[in-house]
Amino acid sequence: MPAEELQCLYVVIKGQIEQSLDCEFVASYVGSNHADGLNNNDWFDSRRLPESLTKDNQLEPESTPIQPYQFRASEETLLLQVAGDAIDKISAQNHLVRQMLSDKLPERLKALRQRRHNKTLDPASYTNQQEVQQIMLQPVINVHLLPVHIVDANSSLYEAARIMTKAGLKHVLVRPIHSLEGLNDVNSSNDLDSSQTAQLETRLLLGILTDTDICRAVSDKQDPATTPCQRYANFNLRTIKASDEISDALLTMTRYRIHRLPVIDKSGDVVGVLGQSDMLAHIGHHSQLISIQIEQAQDLSARYRC
Repeated sequence: MPAEELQCLYVVIKGQIEQSLDCEFVASYVGSNHADGLNNNDWFDSRRLPESLTKDNQLEPESTPIQPYQFRASEETLLLQVAGDAIDKISAQNHLVRQMLSDKLPERLKALRQRRHNKTLDPASYTNQQEVQQIMLQPVINVHLLPVHIVDANSSLYEAARIMTKAGLKHVLVRPIHSLEGLNDVNSSNDLDSSQTAQLETRLLLGILTDTDICRAVSDKQDPATTPCQRYANFNLRTIKASDEISDALLTMTRYRIHRLPVIDKSGDVVGVLGQSDMLAHIGHHSQLISIQIEQAQDLSARYRC
């Protein structure tokens, strides 16, 4: 983990993080996909350093410096990164947060028990808490999907751009040439209606062409009217199942640095395209629920001060 990323607090949304010190296991932090309860998402403060074993190590400047903890993802993991200075500001105003971030284990455990077993929360508010923690576990089909527009690989870049402009999109899916040949063979041997043909087309291997690809072609001094989409489309296409979780989609987009994922249903058909901005908008739609949690934390802090 780079040095600048060691100045943050992390919430484990999905997956598992293992903490070690000099190759010795210290602790593990897991996301909700490993937990039976809704409140078992875990977090870790990467800024925390190991306590020195003796007072001499603290007093002698020439002693061997204390090695920081090491953190390793034991599987594909999705983390929420929070800047350390932001956490410091919050903990300065909230007793419960400050207690949870304490270097003293008894205080942290006391705060953790208070967070997980607080009996003063209103039942309706607790339902909202559960919903907040389940946002990332919703299926991607719950998110607004972009419509599917498919062009042939031998269509021109100009034709693809025209379809993008008309549909208000920044991409089109591309049917490769060998798929066209296979489709012609099927059509010649079977009497398929238009709906069956369309369904078969979406099951064939597709690529994607974006507005960025068209700009790249123009910068290469290619004529959009005569240059086929096949030349600039990407056929190493990442997809996601309609039943997969939002956290899976976010993890895939982050890992492969992409902004769009075709969504496939049980039959293998493309039912839509998941855009990164739409997915983040869906997550942001629940911000009012997160605000409820913040208000509850503030109320709890006020009770401590009293």
